[in-house]
Amino acid sequence: MGIWSRGPGCAAGAQVVEISRAQMAEMCGNVLELEDGRGLPVLAMSSRAHAAFGDEGRRALRRHVAALHHAAIPTIEHVGGGGVRCALGELF
Repeated sequence: MGIWSRGPGCAAGAQVVEISRAQMAEMCGNVLELEDGRGLPVLAMSSRAHAAFGDEGRRALRRHVAALHHAAIPTIEHVGGGGVRCALGELF
């Protein structure tokens, strides 16, 4: 299962990071690309997802963003059933 591509419509040079069903259950499919204060792309995720990506998955993601940011949000994940992507609002 692929979860992430850089840019609209999977821009040239993009990479889809494959995740397993187990990783999907750990919220690896519930991440959100944001822009930091310098205008650089960063990826937000829960600490649960960050751990489940493992070293190889995190390396693949870091090739496309300036940083990976994660926070522990167990109440949102366990009670609300969502992850970071569900807890953040987007402005376009």
